[in-house]
Formats: sequence, structure tokens, C-alpha cells
Amino acid sequence: MEAIVFQTVSHFFGDGIKINSRRFLGGGSCAQQVDGSRECEDRTKGAYSDIPLVLPCGSVIFVEVDENCHVNYDPSCELARYDTLRFGADIELNKDVYVLRFNPHNTDEITFSLLDRLKVLIERLYRLMEMESVAVKDPAAIGVLQVQFMFYSKDSPHMHAARLATSTLTVGDDIDDLNMPLRQRVKEFELSDLKQEAFDETVSAELMEQTRLLQSSLKCCTALSSPDNPKKRKRCSGAPCKDGGGLLCRRHFNQDALFKSGDRKKPVVYYE
Repeated sequence: MEAIVFQTVSHFFGDGIKINSRRFLGGGSCAQQVDGSRECEDRTKGAYSDIPLVLPCGSVIFVEVDENCHVNYDPSCELARYDTLRFGADIELNKDVYVLRFNPHNTDEITFSLLDRLKVLIERLYRLMEMESVAVKDPAAIGVLQVQFMFYSKDSPHMHAARLATSTLTVGDDIDDLNMPLRQRVKEFELSDLKQEAFDETVSAELMEQTRLLQSSLKCCTALSSPDNPKKRKRCSGAPCKDGGGLLCRRHFNQDALFKSGDRKKPVVYYE
């Protein structure tokens, strides 16, 4: 999913803006043992931003692709990661830093298509960039990490935790609808505008198929990935396939078929 968002951002802002520069330091853990946070037991998750954009003025926008609202991530770990992004990155302290936390999947409350969400994300990026080009700003806001949640569940613990962290960041109004007026170029955008050969070689044709499926308002696959591993188990973020009855992605549908035929010992475990 991150590859789809990255290519969409590149499609609109590939000229004049540095995208995905790896000069943003992270390290071996998401918390980086920041004082006051819970040290993560699983130390395999890096703190690099998913999609950092460096504007000509020196300000930075981090686009975080948070599948399923990061429901299985610890809020304290995510809070500590803000500090790592802000102060572990090669950013001047007097420059603005924004974090857009973009959920590409449906929730019980929000069932917009992936295409519609991407259009709102791109329009929001345009507006942030236009705001950064204005010379006069509130001095108190300069250099403060500013976070905005997009298409998150209202009861998300990450939103709640971020709003309590008033000493280290500010949280803007969350975006959970399609009411933002779009400029013409954004209105006309279609996922077919993204050329498959532009994707990283690790992105397969199957992912493009999932992208097309996610233009509908279907929720993601209802199976669990890594169900036997308590640290890694989470709801699958794949798009449901037609053969799976709108419930299972292609991979879990094939696993389920193998189990039913007796060629696989373990059944598919469903997300509750």
C-alpha cells in the first residue's frame, strides 16, 4: 500500500521536491529509548518515515501510511517515534515539520474508496506547501511538530494519545470526510495514471490488482496475518478478491482452499 501512496505523491510532486530522502535518521527501534516511553520488546521496526517530502524552503512533510489505523501498534511507541522523526532527522529546528497520518483502509465509520482518499491527501499536501510559501507566520508555531490524522477511527488510541502530548506537538483537526474542495488536476486523477513500470521492482502486478479493487468501498481482508506470532499478528491489509466472496484476499483465499482440500494443516484465522 505504501508503494501506491508513494507513486501518487511522486506523480504530483516529483519535480522540485525531494521525496524519500534517507537522511532522516531512525535506527533499530521505533522508540529509540526516548525518555518517558515504553521500550519496545520487538526491536525490528525502524523509525524512518514512510514518505518524507523536503520542500524548497527547508520545511518537511512526513506522510505516514498507517494501514488499518495502526490498530496493533502501541500508542507510546508511536508517540516516541514523533521525537525520533523531529529530532533524529537532519532538519533545522526553526523549520516547520508536519506529519500526515494517512489511513488507506476502511473502518466501521469510514468507507471511502482509496482513490477518493488519495485525492484528499494530495490536496492537503498542496495546501500545506502553499501555506509554507507564505512569509508571515505565527512565531509560536514555527519549528513545532504538527500532526494531522486522515481517515482514522474516532476512537483511535493514537489520536487520543497525540492530543494529550501538548508539550511536544500540536494536532490539527482530523480529516475524515471528502468535503475538502479539490483543484482540477486532483479531481481528474485516476489510479490508471500511475504507470506500473514506475513502481519499485518488488511491487507486483498483484498489488496493482489490489489497488484497482480498493477503488471500491470494500474493507480489507478479514484474515489474520502471522496468527501464531503474538508480536506480529495483525489483520491482513490485502484487498478482498472476488473468489474470496469479498472477505479474503487472494493469498488467504488460496490458503483456505488448500485447507479445505486437505493439502494444508492449518486453517485461515479470521480477524475478530
